[in-house]
Amino acid sequence: MKSVKKLGLTGRLPSGVETLESQAQRCYQQLSQFENNLNKFHCLDELHGRNETVYFKLLVDHFKELLHIVYDPTICDTIENWSQDYRRSHAVYLSIDRVDEIRDSFETLGLGPDDVDLIVCSDAEEILSIGDWGVNGTDIAIGKLAIYTAAAGVDPSRVIAVNLDVGTDNGDLLNSPFYLGNRHACVRGERYDNLISE
Repeated sequence: MKSVKKLGLTGRLPSGVETLESQAQRCYQQLSQFENNLNKFHCLDELHGRNETVYFKLLVDHFKELLHIVYDPTICDTIENWSQDYRRSHAVYLSIDRVDEIRDSFETLGLGPDDVDLIVCSDAEEILSIGDWGVNGTDIAIGKLAIYTAAAGVDPSRVIAVNLDVGTDNGDLLNSPFYLGNRHACVRGERYDNLISE
């Protein structure tokens, strides 16, 4: 119990000690109470932020069932509502308006070049036949990385989801008071190429 005291958690936790299996079973039972797939996605996303180990245990144990929740088709609903429903992010955002911050953005992760196996990057200009969703498309990269971890065993601490925020041509997003991305039309051509080169 030294670690509990050292962490300042004395009296802050129930006495029971659970295995990973029992934690995953509880979370699966909680998840099963939702009938709506978007609500299931939000439940899983919250778990991903709170306890990544249990999150991936759940995905591995119920991969076939949860694949369509963390990716297509449910991911389309999450993308359309992403800015409005924003809670937390598991990504790095690289803005075409601040190319000089790219190195600093990656350095915030504390990872060196030998610490990363996979980067999934999207500008979200054309997602799964639903079109241009700007920064709202961030979950497409996060969902793909979750699949690579659950299905192929890629270490989630060695991956990075990246959103290239190059603007959007989606008028509904640009007019939304909640939109979190760059509020201008998609930038293409030389400026886009320079972002990619950097």
